[in-house]
Amino acid sequence: MSEIAESEFPALFAHGTRKDWGVGVLSGVRDGKRTYLFEGGEERIMGGGALDMMRKITPLSAEQQSTLARLTALVAKRQGLPDPSKAAGFQLLEQLAGLRRNFPAGFQDPAWQAERRAATIRGAAQAEAKEQLSLKALDALLKASQPDALWAVVTKVLLSTGWVPADQLKPVPTLGVGLLAGAVRELLYGSATLEQRVDRFGVAYETSFHRPPRWETVTALMAIVFPDDYVLVELASFRKQLKALGSNGALPQRPTGAGYSRCVNAARIVAGKLTEQGEVPQDLLDVHDFIRYTLKAAPIARRPKAAAKAPAAKKKPAKRAEASEDSSEESMSDAD
Repeated sequence: MSEIAESEFPALFAHGTRKDWGVGVLSGVRDGKRTYLFEGGEERIMGGGALDMMRKITPLSAEQQSTLARLTALVAKRQGLPDPSKAAGFQLLEQLAGLRRNFPAGFQDPAWQAERRAATIRGAAQAEAKEQLSLKALDALLKASQPDALWAVVTKVLLSTGWVPADQLKPVPTLGVGLLAGAVRELLYGSATLEQRVDRFGVAYETSFHRPPRWETVTALMAIVFPDDYVLVELASFRKQLKALGSNGALPQRPTGAGYSRCVNAARIVAGKLTEQGEVPQDLLDVHDFIRYTLKAAPIARRPKAAAKAPAAKKKPAKRAEASEDSSEESMSDAD
């Protein structure tokens, strides 16, 4: 599994006593010493007790966010990166800036409510889903040998969210439903590692439906029941987010335990960085919505309709050969 180095993320620092230096960013580490690039353009090396004097600034004002982005880009150029946006964490700053351009109050902006996807489950619907998917409720159905009833509950919950396409849950499997029901219980409450639980659920689903599950199908239940710990994954946007955070290797098309562990790790880091910047997510439902909104593909621009051609003026036929030649040229023009 490719871990993301959280320490590589851009942060803004200020010296505890030298206010005249302004603010700066970490630009290098060598021999136990750290170099900081300050907003005035000077680089200063800190070692020993001086390191303790550098204080991370959180949250950042709009002006400080702009300074952080500028200094981060400058450090990237000095390190020889042809595109500063490829620096770890740089795109996350751009994502946050994009969110605040469109929603000045961030997650609290009234207009943001219309852009939410995962967080719409909050409230009575989530409370009911948690009750229906509680360990007590699932064990009662399994003890009564009612795996079909357990899967019916899962189907109802997932369809109510709008997160999972209906064709992922139909037809209801008659063979293998017992395996699938047990995998749901283990996915949510099992004692195995996260990677093992996710992989076992994926196998049970494919055995029952004879097709692989989508990422949302595997991760939705965990995001509903444990939104503080697990995240709903949408493949396209999470692929982009992992790449932006410096994680090596593309997220596979089919959900895997190792891949999901990377997504959860990334979501927690994003949540922490958002909090540092004063944009505090309520849980990982907000993080999903942030990633999905800020990394969604731009709409394809529609080509303007071609203006209607004016009717070509009729030429007087001088000679039959010339008339044929003119007609041939008009046809070629129309074809072009």
